Amino acid sequence: MSTDIVLIAALVLALAALASSLVLSRRHHAQQVRLDAMQSDLRALCNAMMSLAQRQGLVEQQLRQIAARQEELGLRQQQHDDPDARSYEQADKLLRKGASAEELVEICGISRGEAELLVMMRRLDGGTS
Repeated sequence: MSTDIVLIAALVLALAALASSLVLSRRHHAQQVRLDAMQSDLRALCNAMMSLAQRQGLVEQQLRQIAARQEELGLRQQQHDDPDARSYEQADKLLRKGASAEELVEICGISRGEAELLVMMRRLDGGTS
């Protein structure tokens, strides 16, 4: 009878080990499926990161080109923002419309001598500019 109990105990232990093995096998399979999905997601993220890095490089290159162009234009703008240059540009426009030296002095804020010189240059130039 004692051998029967030992055999039954061994059988119960074997069944418990088998059930435990089946549970562990299912968990392993589920974890493998999750791992495969995560690896796939990671590959997709890596590809997206590489694409973004390339795009960022292009954008940075374009920004450098824009910054260089703005600097170039900024220098021209500074020259254009010079109050004296604006006064003479305005005087030139007024001269093309037939303004007198006195009008240039009043409107552009230049001296009488400068205004008369501009009028004289305009006449010598044949009235074209």
